Amino acid sequence: MINMEETKKLFSQQAVVLATFLGGPVAGGYLIKKNYDVFAEQNKGTWAFVLSTLFTIFMVGLLVLIPETIWEKVPNMLLPMAYTLAIYLIVDNTQGSRIKAHKEADGEFYSMWRAAGIGFISLIILAVLIGISIFMTEDFSEFNYDVEKYDSSIEMFYENQDQALVMFSVIDTAQHNESLIQEVERSTLLWKENKQIVEDLQSIDNLPPELVEQNTMLIEYCNLRILHNGFILKAVREDATDMYISDIMKLGSQIDSLLNKLNAVPVE
Repeated sequence: MINMEETKKLFSQQAVVLATFLGGPVAGGYLIKKNYDVFAEQNKGTWAFVLSTLFTIFMVGLLVLIPETIWEKVPNMLLPMAYTLAIYLIVDNTQGSRIKAHKEADGEFYSMWRAAGIGFISLIILAVLIGISIFMTEDFSEFNYDVEKYDSSIEMFYENQDQALVMFSVIDTAQHNESLIQEVERSTLLWKENKQIVEDLQSIDNLPPELVEQNTMLIEYCNLRILHNGFILKAVREDATDMYISDIMKLGSQIDSLLNKLNAVPVE
């Protein structure tokens, strides 16, 4: 009687490795199963496919749940090389001798192109699974904050800022110290109001991290403006600009630096 292994096609060990490398463990498990079907060992084939599928699901879970900052430290090819080597050793240990005997008996093998095609199909399925997993585990709470309240408050912040900065045009045109003092005091009150506006914004539920970061810097910005105005006020009241010019210039430099950071914060 002619052996069934000699009358049906098998996937070579290299084909299984190629499919695994391209499409993950589930692709290799599928080819192992097809070989077991030829060997009339369907039960082993089913277990091989089930285990490779479970391992693939586990692997997808790791890819999704482990922070990206950790994966960035892992070489890109490490994971594919690891599971491909594991499949190679499994095939070699469980089917290697029979695949070799099939080849020596001039048995037929499926082409490497077929194995590659199965690998690519598996890759597409994996990509979809990973995409769905990422979507399902994504924290959408950041989109559930009170946008209207935030936008209206920020609009008020910038209106106050425009009024507060009028002080600098008055400095150049004021003819009396008293009018300048009043303008600086008015500007300081506006910056204090802005600080309170931003502190209130921090209490909004589900505020996105980038907005929390921006608010923290805006509070610091208000504090710097208040300090800056304080030294200007002292200089005007005491008529001692030279005494406070160093502090005024230093705070002005810090304000400019912070404004550059604020402009660099990505906010949707």
